[in-house]
Amino acid sequence: MKNKLFFVALVFLLSCHKETIPPTTITLNVTYLSNQDFLLKGNVNQKCFRGFIVSGTAGAKFNDTTAATLGYDVGSGSYSMAIGLERNTVYYFKAWGMMEGTKDFVYSDEQSFKTW
Repeated sequence: MKNKLFFVALVFLLSCHKETIPPTTITLNVTYLSNQDFLLKGNVNQKCFRGFIVSGTAGAKFNDTTAATLGYDVGSGSYSMAIGLERNTVYYFKAWGMMEGTKDFVYSDEQSFKTW
């Protein structure tokens, strides 16, 4: 009888699984509007602080001195911002997200464009 109870308890414990939270993912779509105007569109799959980074150098992160951090708000799903930039300059764009209560940042792939 003890063996049967042990077996039932073991099967029960093994069949239980911890609910996993999917990793935070973030995407960026940059739309060229005119010579120096762009529409930045981000999308994040979880509620977090979110925004965009615009920089003149590749690889910028949140609060880098070489970058502008834009569009700070809290939410999940789509968000966007239109921006105007200086002429004849290469810019690098990223969307970013930071989970509430952490200092862990997630970034989209970086995109670059040159204004006219």
